[in-house]
Amino acid sequence: MKRNRLQWYKLYLPLLILFLFSCEKKKVTVIVEDTQPPIVAFNWLGVQNAPAKITFNNLTSKADSFRWNFGNGVTSTASQPPIVSYSNAGTYEVSLTATYHGKSAFIKKNIVIVTGSEQPVARFSSVFKDNKSYPPTTVVLTNESVNSDFFEWQINGKTVNSTYDRGTEQMVCGTPGKYVVKLWAMKGNKRSAVFEEIITVEANPNPIASFIPDGWITTRKVGEEVVFFNTSKNSDSWEWTFGDNGPKASTDEHAFVKFTAPGTYTVKLTAKKGNLPPGFYQVNMKIIP
Repeated sequence: MKRNRLQWYKLYLPLLILFLFSCEKKKVTVIVEDTQPPIVAFNWLGVQNAPAKITFNNLTSKADSFRWNFGNGVTSTASQPPIVSYSNAGTYEVSLTATYHGKSAFIKKNIVIVTGSEQPVARFSSVFKDNKSYPPTTVVLTNESVNSDFFEWQINGKTVNSTYDRGTEQMVCGTPGKYVVKLWAMKGNKRSAVFEEIITVEANPNPIASFIPDGWITTRKVGEEVVFFNTSKNSDSWEWTFGDNGPKASTDEHAFVKFTAPGTYTVKLTAKKGNLPPGFYQVNMKIIP
């Protein structure tokens, strides 16, 4: 009997130990934090005749804070801002900055506010696809016309499209140079004045540094947050400096800073890409008490 019991222990004791050990193991969950910048987008609704009331729809994915500038002196940090009023006719630049876990991105769009008439107004905005401004490249043209239902596009004197589509056109540029893009908007028998933009395709692939301060204002108050929007081309890394005794240097794509003392500060952006020669751009900011 003792012999049989000993054989039982030899057979089952290792299995019992393995079972008890497995019961003590704890499940470990590894959380990988997503720190990619948000994908920023928005659109708007409303009749664009002054006085106008425009509703902005935030279509941004993956963001935890926002900063709107509606181009009329009004700003907001709401995800879905309230209705924005535009009293006067004119062209207003609207921008949205979105931040996610400290990573920021922004998008700009033009909104056109016209008079109370039904006269069509032609307008479009342009952007280099993939931020590439040298050939071969594609330029995306976004139709932002008002009071219109038919459109005619012309590039370098040649009509390329007559359409009812108010969406986008894509201009493929295989050689460097200046491309003259024109747009007419029509409604019934009414035809707008031409809206024209000259788009320059660079021959040099080197980084081109450029930026704009939020609201295009270079005079700010001490302690006020200033956003510098990076508009550089042909670049994938950046370095910001803010002058003597200014905010600390940054390598973010867009800079969010506060100046703590009055004075004039030289804000400098260096744009880089691989081993190509870097590009430089700077603006003097005046900070007042």
